[in-house]
Amino acid sequence: MSLSLIEKTDEVLRAWENLAPEATFSGLTVQEFRETSQPLLEIRERIALLDQQRQGAKAARDIAEKEMVINLQLIVDSIKGAKEYGKDSELYAAIGYVTRSARQSGWIRKKAQPETALVK
Repeated sequence: MSLSLIEKTDEVLRAWENLAPEATFSGLTVQEFRETSQPLLEIRERIALLDQQRQGAKAARDIAEKEMVINLQLIVDSIKGAKEYGKDSELYAAIGYVTRSARQSGWIRKKAQPETALVK
């Protein structure tokens, strides 16, 4: 199994510190190499924190959306039940609903189709 970059860095640091603490590789001491890994660790920690904050914000958004759906439905129901507005009002139509007077009865009358001659 392949190690992650962080795991591999830790593995190299542990081995270097335990087996060759005084050695210099690629012009770096073990402490200097450890210091070069700090920016990456800090960035990864920052990203992890931002990911958690994003997940929290998405959860808060989902809750707010559910509350808004309930509030919108309450407003629409209130408009429908108001004597001065109701299901047949301009306001009801303006918020995207079909007014009672605009609804069709549901009956469908088939129109007589004129007979057409078949042309060959």
